[in-house]
Amino acid sequence: MIKVTNNGQIIINRGAEFGVEVGQSLVMVSEGEELIDPTTGELLGSEEGDAIGTAKVVKVSDKVSYCDITSGDKQPEVGTIVKAAQ
Repeated sequence: MIKVTNNGQIIINRGAEFGVEVGQSLVMVSEGEELIDPTTGELLGSEEGDAIGTAKVVKVSDKVSYCDITSGDKQPEVGTIVKAAQ
């Protein structure tokens, strides 16, 4: 997620180029803990965080989409992971 607007929408950095469509349901997920190899110190990835809310796509352009928050955290932090609901 790249921005929370003053009117309670979120803007995500995925649009029509990635197959996002108006009406699509999304889940907002907190960042999980980083997974670091204890032997090498190499960053291996991150755990998936907890679901913190849901959103619905209301407007799509090529590169970004505007979404109404439908439940949960009404002021998620920039960088919150947003993915398709299953």
